[in-house]
Amino acid sequence: MRQVVNNRYFTINRFLSSAENEVFLGNQADELVLRLPETFGGNYYCCVFHDSLTGKKQRIISFSSDEEAERLSILFWEGSDRIALATGELLYLIALQSGTVVGFHETMTGISGLCITSKNNLLVLEDWRFRIIDAAGKLLSNVNFESPEDFDSKARHLI
Repeated sequence: MRQVVNNRYFTINRFLSSAENEVFLGNQADELVLRLPETFGGNYYCCVFHDSLTGKKQRIISFSSDEEAERLSILFWEGSDRIALATGELLYLIALQSGTVVGFHETMTGISGLCITSKNNLLVLEDWRFRIIDAAGKLLSNVNFESPEDFDSKARHLI
């Protein structure tokens, strides 16, 4: 199913080697490609953002991660050209139009959810903390939770 947000949709291409990834990127227009710094892992991804009416490629974001595609998170920042992309170990704020990284933050634990607040800030809910980040990538708030003593987890959720 194609999900359209802010007149864009995206597809994810996963490659098993950096060589495959480089072949794909080599066949794309250089001005469309953004290679994210500081990403490491055995899975190589390219997120391709398209115009929802024409299907034309607008931006290609390349990164690697140890996470499976189902564990990656992408949030379209409503009313702007920004996205939040969680690659597993890092959370990136990216301006799609210019292809620039506005900011990035390390994640201590897995990301449980992303949400834009009523004040147009990004709420990042991790397993053991939450953070609020503004549109410029500045950390506004960081609150750690106490870790539970006796718990069990299933599929990264406490039960």
